[in-house]
Amino acid sequence: MDPIARIIVWDVGHGSSISIQTDSKSAMLDLGANTETEFSPIKFTKAIWGIKALDYLVISHPHVDHIRDILNLDKLPPQVLRAKTVDEKKLIPSDVKAPDRAILEAFLKLKSGFNTAVSPDKDPRTASWGSPGYFTCYSVDADWETEPNNTSIVTFFKLSNFTFLYPGDIESKGWEELLKNDDFVNDLKTTSVFVASHHGREVGFSQEALEIARPQLVVVSDSWFKETSITSKYSNQTSGFTVEDKNKDVSEKRKVVSTRNDGRIVVNVYYDGSSTKYGVNVERSEA
Repeated sequence: MDPIARIIVWDVGHGSSISIQTDSKSAMLDLGANTETEFSPIKFTKAIWGIKALDYLVISHPHVDHIRDILNLDKLPPQVLRAKTVDEKKLIPSDVKAPDRAILEAFLKLKSGFNTAVSPDKDPRTASWGSPGYFTCYSVDADWETEPNNTSIVTFFKLSNFTFLYPGDIESKGWEELLKNDDFVNDLKTTSVFVASHHGREVGFSQEALEIARPQLVVVSDSWFKETSITSKYSNQTSGFTVEDKNKDVSEKRKVVSTRNDGRIVVNVYYDGSSTKYGVNVERSEA
């Protein structure tokens, strides 16, 4: 049986980039890129799926590690964008390095081009969008200057009884605010695969959110970064799922997978007409 949706969490070192393809649509969540290997998820997504544009792009928040690949976005222009508005003076400090300035300016230019309403047939929030497959997004009112990570857009990709959660870099205060929203909590309860906030850092962990979500698998997108890892905390709230490890040619039950240890993470979603099943494989690649 062929999958009706495929989700790829790319290995971009310290950063995040996720590509999603359904039977009829394509999307990306954030635009990280690997500075060491010069790997561009945008270029690779275009090549492997043979598409000319993205139907949907969500930028959780415009920190450079989440939008580093944006200068390649002309190769896959988005039809619909979800991103927060950030004032230019707050977003780009005077002492920013030239390469980062170009990336941040590209984000501002992209955001300024999307001020019109979305037609129903292109609205990613409708259940028929991905035939099937759709998105729900949440965010809180946070100040960019004092708590930029809490401006993150938290995104659910939903397909029947399968839910993939990507929370950007939201921190504990942001989780606390989101958990006051009944709709958010109801979506959280359906989570199958949970991407760890803030690359698995302590500041992005929410015990309450994990206890509600009870995911089968947690994904960490990060490089070999010299900061506290809290993998064990995620493992304690995760039931586990069988993952095909193509690096070792084995299948084993895992609670947490990471781009730094496992390479790219691929989630294939299958639908039999009444319910969904999914499979996960990991593979380190030079591409």
